[in-house]
Amino acid sequence: MLRKRIGGSMLVSGIVGCGLALGFMTGAWAGQALSDYGYYSDNGVDYRNHAAINTSSSSAYSVVLVSPRNKSVAGGWVGAMPQIYRNGALWCTGTYTYNSAALAVNAVHNPTGCHSTGVASWQAKGVTKSWNGSAYNAWWTSISPAQNS
Repeated sequence: MLRKRIGGSMLVSGIVGCGLALGFMTGAWAGQALSDYGYYSDNGVDYRNHAAINTSSSSAYSVVLVSPRNKSVAGGWVGAMPQIYRNGALWCTGTYTYNSAALAVNAVHNPTGCHSTGVASWQAKGVTKSWNGSAYNAWWTSISPAQNS
């Protein structure tokens, strides 16, 4: 599987089993689907990103998660913007949210996502940003499998 940097070159992404458990993924949400992990490097930092869709009987919530893998990063170095797809079409786009404090190795930046209601087939996707020392580079996540509400 290839990962495309927005406006740039292609990178190979890895596929890792899904088993992430965070607070937003528990509770009233009945179903969950996670995209494959994507891997990229920027300014000497290795990152991992992916998207998640969580559904209940009549709603869905999407998030994008990104983690530094080999060194911590300062506040403001990592951003993410989630999207939600309803029945295969883009339905909602969130806003970019940046880490307000330093992120340790493997700590997760998990910004507020898109929330939608209704019975449908839902998927999540998004963009993560990383600071390269003078500007941000943006990296798409892969799209999650469909999850029905």
